[in-house]
Amino acid sequence: MQNGMIVDLPYAPVAVLLFLGTTLGLLVGGIVALVAFFTKQRKLSQLILKLMAAGAGLYAVLLFAASLTSQERVLAAGVEKHYCEIDCHIAYSVTGTLYSKSFTDGKQSRTARGEFAIVTLHTRFDETTIGPNRGNGELQPSPRQIEVTDAAGNNYAPVAITGRPLTTPLRPGESYVTTFVFDLPVNVVRPKLYLDNAPWPNRLLIGHEDSLLHKKAYFDLAVKT
Repeated sequence: MQNGMIVDLPYAPVAVLLFLGTTLGLLVGGIVALVAFFTKQRKLSQLILKLMAAGAGLYAVLLFAASLTSQERVLAAGVEKHYCEIDCHIAYSVTGTLYSKSFTDGKQSRTARGEFAIVTLHTRFDETTIGPNRGNGELQPSPRQIEVTDAAGNNYAPVAITGRPLTTPLRPGESYVTTFVFDLPVNVVRPKLYLDNAPWPNRLLIGHEDSLLHKKAYFDLAVKT
């Protein structure tokens, strides 16, 4: 890529498999432990419970170790951030940030209480991340939430959205642009945009930026254009 660093979750499929395997193991182990308990095989039941506890404990250690060693990143304009859709990646990048006191969406004109940050977000289906047998079928990206955070920890939701919705289906190599408008204070300090996944089960995926205590990757909006 010529647009800078690519932020990615390279082991996302592995994290999903670990989560599913651990969940299935605990479910099966729980059923077997109950059967052993009610058939008076107490030692077997206790052994299975100990193995379940060890497995859950190991998973928790890996989860928090990945989170506590993570670092926050703030990405410059044009730098892509990839989201894994298991069999492919959707790449997002901020391609422009315009600050203005007014905004017109083609239907009506609005005046900001502070100052509008008009953010252009580029969405792309990275065709280099698909398997050889996937084909050219459409993919509907998972729902995303988007907000701006400042240095004081204040969060701002968009007051207007124009262009293609972020859930618009894409084929490999296709892309589109969406514009988000945020009404920010005039003296806002270090605004940065965060594009978020649905919280579950991501909160429990090892290495996922939405997992417990994990640091985030933001898009920089501090440079006014």
